Amino acid sequence: MRTDFAILFAILVVAVIAVTIFSFNPIIPTPSNQIKKFSSYQDLQNFLKANIAESSYYGGTFTATQNVGAAVPTTAGQEAGRATGTSSEDYSTTNVQVAGVDEADIVKNDGKYIYTITGNKVVILDAYPTGDAKILSTIGFNETPVGIFVNKDRLVVFGNQYNYPIGIIIPLSAGAAQQASQALCIRGGCPPIPYYPPISFIYIYDISDRANPVLKRNITVDGSYFNSRMIGDYVYVVVNSYIDNPENVTVPIIYDNGVEKHIPATDVYYFDYPDNSYQFTTILSVNTQDDTMDVGKQEILLGATQNMFVSLNNIYIVYQKPFNYFDYQNKILDKAILPFLPTDVVSKIQSIRNSNIPKYEQMQNITQILQDYTESLNEDQRMSLEKSITQKMNEVQAEIQKDMQKTEIHRIAIDNGKIEYKSDGEVPGYVLNQFSMDESNGYFRIATTMRNFFGGVVMTTSVRTGVIPSGSGSVGGATAQQSASKISFQEATPQTQPPQSWNNVYVLDMNLKIVGKLEELAPDESIYSARFLGDRVYLVTFRRIDPLFVIDLSDPTNPKVLGKLKIPGFSDYLHPYDETHIIGIGKEVQDLGQFVEPVGLKLGLFDVSDPNNPKEIANYSIGGFGSDSEALHDHRAFLFSKDKNLLVIPVLQVDNVFRDFNIRPYTWQGAYVFDTSNNQFTLKGRITHAPSNTNETYYYYYGPYSVERSLYIDGVLYTISPSMVKMNDLQNLNEIKEIQLPFEQNQNIVPLIE
Repeated sequence: MRTDFAILFAILVVAVIAVTIFSFNPIIPTPSNQIKKFSSYQDLQNFLKANIAESSYYGGTFTATQNVGAAVPTTAGQEAGRATGTSSEDYSTTNVQVAGVDEADIVKNDGKYIYTITGNKVVILDAYPTGDAKILSTIGFNETPVGIFVNKDRLVVFGNQYNYPIGIIIPLSAGAAQQASQALCIRGGCPPIPYYPPISFIYIYDISDRANPVLKRNITVDGSYFNSRMIGDYVYVVVNSYIDNPENVTVPIIYDNGVEKHIPATDVYYFDYPDNSYQFTTILSVNTQDDTMDVGKQEILLGATQNMFVSLNNIYIVYQKPFNYFDYQNKILDKAILPFLPTDVVSKIQSIRNSNIPKYEQMQNITQILQDYTESLNEDQRMSLEKSITQKMNEVQAEIQKDMQKTEIHRIAIDNGKIEYKSDGEVPGYVLNQFSMDESNGYFRIATTMRNFFGGVVMTTSVRTGVIPSGSGSVGGATAQQSASKISFQEATPQTQPPQSWNNVYVLDMNLKIVGKLEELAPDESIYSARFLGDRVYLVTFRRIDPLFVIDLSDPTNPKVLGKLKIPGFSDYLHPYDETHIIGIGKEVQDLGQFVEPVGLKLGLFDVSDPNNPKEIANYSIGGFGSDSEALHDHRAFLFSKDKNLLVIPVLQVDNVFRDFNIRPYTWQGAYVFDTSNNQFTLKGRITHAPSNTNETYYYYYGPYSVERSLYIDGVLYTISPSMVKMNDLQNLNEIKEIQLPFEQNQNIVPLIE
């Protein structure tokens, strides 16, 4: 008697598990989308014990240390440090997504002074006028500063303090014997490394005298600094605190100028569904001008925060919702198998599902029932049943694709320091970055990409024998390969091959309920960049070619594609040039037949005045394979002024000469400066901080000469690297002056080319 089809039944249940087994949590409480608060600390602890996946790191509670950054004024220029000198009214600010919502960065300026992070220091320079430019003061930290804000005469510094264990780290420059010892240690010869939770800090300085910054407020909180925004006089900070041990849970503690402020468990919000990456998300608001005002705070137990969008009135936190395989086992049974079985077989299966035996044991018993039933059928009956189930299974897979890739969205209202949780929702797909989200006229808009986890394999009535890869999961203590060593399947023909990815745009109301959607856009491609501007969203998707989509959102309930443009390459970042033009920065590509290879950097200018027919009207290419720009990954490195016809981007350049296929030497790093008049990219010149005798080993990210930011004050262009601030005339790029910064080379930085 043929047994292939009997095995197929078992595989229908196992298949979904085999694809994603290691991502799932095997415990299912009664799910609820209603936000709740814990009734007590014991309630919090019990919830985590019942739902959290086991962690390999365990550590105890800890107390935040008060390693406060110390202001170290230089001897020169102290008398000029007060904010009474002449400042320019014509200066650039940080490139932000939403007007009025400032974003922390490593460099800020206020028209006279430049504030920059270099290593573990914050340096304040008197930058304007250039003839008197000099360093006024340096603030040193034991911690790692990662971002700053400047608000009037206040400087806000954010960062993390990491407590690494001592005596177990082997230097990167270790010799062969040490490296061998390290390798042995990695294989299990070392004792387990304890987990030391990080601490984030917010330091606020009075800088009315720039030469003598005075620390006014020292705030630390358990967890890692994630992101921040500043609106008016308030900064809003998001801190994530990983829960490593459900047996000993510590709700984050806030220290404000040494005063310990506990957040009771009864103030912690949560949702009643399982997750394998629980963490406390702490949202703080701090008044930068009033040191006596209490820190605003809200604590939410969420999954791992992945992205954040902030409007003038709301913070949106998003992350991937956990996928629970038992839910989908039940969905497969209910929708694709049970409707085609006789009532007595269904009754046996339901009895097992309703029992109190472990879930994996239930699965094993159900598999046996299915196998016994199919072996009792004749050939025609089996073929008929197989056809019915196969057709239904393909429909169920489409539903599962969406459920497997849900992005959870949380909206937290903000208003003059007040923080209030408002609503949650979800959409199918993954979010690329903050520019994939937007708020406009009472609606939240979001663009996502879906992946096809089931690949190109489709169940059909024409079967052949295959084998599940080893390690793909376990059922009842046995691997999926052991439980079902054969599976009937057929590779889909090109006509029926499902797309490997597709893209969606959703519009949600303020309750985060979907009111409009545009789905299955650009099959087999993924979103590489997005930009919401007014009633439109511009999407760049890519696989082999770059389609720029223009999508109309004027009717929130009915998003629709107006037009698209296909050109070689792709854009990683989109920036408005004016009301009818968009700048894209990304990569050129070359078609190598079976795949495409990124080549050099590419700037493109797109005319979208006719949204039904977008056009590329200008482009500029830089370097060859391996060339890169920080502006591709961080929009704050992108300097643009339409009024000045100015565009500046940092560039790490590789020319077409290469040593071998995998290693190509960097030949230049610095800033490319463009004139953008007449809707063109005209290179005005290049500025580098590297000495003339520098070899290529200095051209790497985070090196001392790597230009990271640029800005202008009046008619002067300033470029900033960790070791230098250089000033050039904005018109002809003639060098005016340079100031060396107190950069200390990290001995563990390894150049990309030796």
